[in-house]
Amino acid sequence: MDKSYQNKGYGTKALEIIVEQFRSKSIPVITLSTKSDNDNALRLYKKFGFTLTGETNGDEVILKKYMD
Repeated sequence: MDKSYQNKGYGTKALEIIVEQFRSKSIPVITLSTKSDNDNALRLYKKFGFTLTGETNGDEVILKKYMD
């Protein structure tokens, strides 16, 4: 998300909707990636229960969330 839109709740709301869509379709895991130095994204993803897998995709780290 562009820096001018950060810290306004847009990313949180978007991720809430995405997680709920996965949950409603009974998809068991969400996988995503971000740059390892993108502290804002990492903080948001971890807030939603995503964890680092130790894997990378180029210069990005991979995170997963296992659905309850």
